Amino acid sequence: MPGLKEILDNITDIPPLKQPGTVLSKHERLKSYYHTLEISMECTNAEEALAQINTKLEEIEDFYSGIEKVQKPTMKYDGRMYPVMEDNIVRQNGRIIAKTSGNDIIIENNGSYIIFVRGTNIELFKKIKHEN
Repeated sequence: MPGLKEILDNITDIPPLKQPGTVLSKHERLKSYYHTLEISMECTNAEEALAQINTKLEEIEDFYSGIEKVQKPTMKYDGRMYPVMEDNIVRQNGRIIAKTSGNDIIIENNGSYIIFVRGTNIELFKKIKHEN
């Protein structure tokens, strides 16, 4: 069975933006999410990057999941993806290490970050800040 990365890689086109309320599959939402992160402005620090990661995911899920947001979600998947919960964040020397039900996220103090499949070193998305 292919992994999530292979599944996402097989979705060659970014789904066109649709009217909010249109339900997209999880894979279409993930592809849209990573595309949204890719075209978003670079962050200047880890806290900005974490906010961007969380805000963009909530926007995609609010518009396209078709599932109402739960105020205190658990790590159990209910059909909707949730941002990083505060109790799953470790802050060290300006760096952030965060966990979601499906991902490990390493955010550097300069705002660069990598999203991995949880418990592996398989990269799903990388946004590296370009220093001038």
